[in-house]
Amino acid sequence: MQLEKWIIEMTGRLKFFIKLLGLASVNFLLVLIVLFILSTKTTIPPKEPNTLRIACANVNYRNQYLEELHAQLYKLDADILIINEWSGQNPAPDSLSGMKMLFGEIAEKHGTAVLVNEKMQGIIRAESFYTSIRENQNCRDPMAAIRLASDSFVMSIIGVHVPPPHLKKCRKFREPSLDELVNFVRNGQAKNTINVIQKNDPLIIMGDFNSLKTDTKIKQFLNTGLVDVISEHVKGYCPTWPARVPHFKSLYFIPLVPVIRIDHIFASRLLNIKNAGCFKIPGSDHRGLFLDTVYPERE
Repeated sequence: MQLEKWIIEMTGRLKFFIKLLGLASVNFLLVLIVLFILSTKTTIPPKEPNTLRIACANVNYRNQYLEELHAQLYKLDADILIINEWSGQNPAPDSLSGMKMLFGEIAEKHGTAVLVNEKMQGIIRAESFYTSIRENQNCRDPMAAIRLASDSFVMSIIGVHVPPPHLKKCRKFREPSLDELVNFVRNGQAKNTINVIQKNDPLIIMGDFNSLKTDTKIKQFLNTGLVDVISEHVKGYCPTWPARVPHFKSLYFIPLVPVIRIDHIFASRLLNIKNAGCFKIPGSDHRGLFLDTVYPERE
C-alpha cells in the first residue's frame, strides 16, 4: 500500500512539474515572439533637413553577406559612418556611392574604417589611434578620431571597439580601456587634444563598448557631461546583440533576437540631437546605431 501511495504521489508531482515546465516554455516562446516582432521594426528613417547623420556599425569581420550589407549601409544615408571589425571588404572602399573612405586600418585581428559623405569631405578629418595600454597589443583595435569643423559648427567623434570580455586574454583590458575613454572627456568636451580632435571640442563617443548600459564603467560617461543618446532619444526597442547567428551562411535564417545593448552612443549636452535609433546589419551579430544632430547652415 505504501509503495502504491508513493507512486501515486510521485506521479502527481511529475504531472505538476510537466505542466509547470510547459507553461514556462509557452511563456518563454511568447516573449521571444514579441521580441522578434518588435525587433523587425528597425526601419531607417529619412534624415530631417539641416541634420547630420552619424552612425556606427560592427559589421562582423567574417561577414558573408557583403552585397546585402553594402545595400543597407547605402540606405542608411550616413554623413559619417564608423565601421568596426573592418576586413577590407565590409564595406569595400569604393562600394558606397557618394561616400569616401577617409581611412581603413586593420590591426592584429580586426579593423576600423571611417567613411564620409563626399560633399562634406573638405570639412571632416579622421585618423586612427590606439589606447595607451601597451600590453594590450593583441586585443585592441584601431579607434577613430574624427573632427568636423566648418564656419558655424565644430564637433569631434571617437569611434571605439572595446576589448571583449568573452576572450580570456582580452577581458582584463576592457575596464582599463573604458577608464581611458572616460578620461578623454570633461564637461562633454575633449579634455585634451587627441590626434585631429582639439581640446574643448564637443564630443560624441560611439561604437561597440562590449558592456551593458548598467555597467559601472559605462555609467561613468554620464558624469562627464555626456548623455546616453539611445536611452534618451529612442522610445522603442533598441538592443544590439545578438542579432543573428554569424559566420554560418546556412544558419543565417535562424532568428536570434537581440536582448541586450552593448553598443552605445554618448554625446555632449552641447549638441542638439534630433533623432537616434538602431538598424539591422546583414551578416552581423550586432545591430548598428545612429544619431541625427542639427547641423547649422552657414550664415
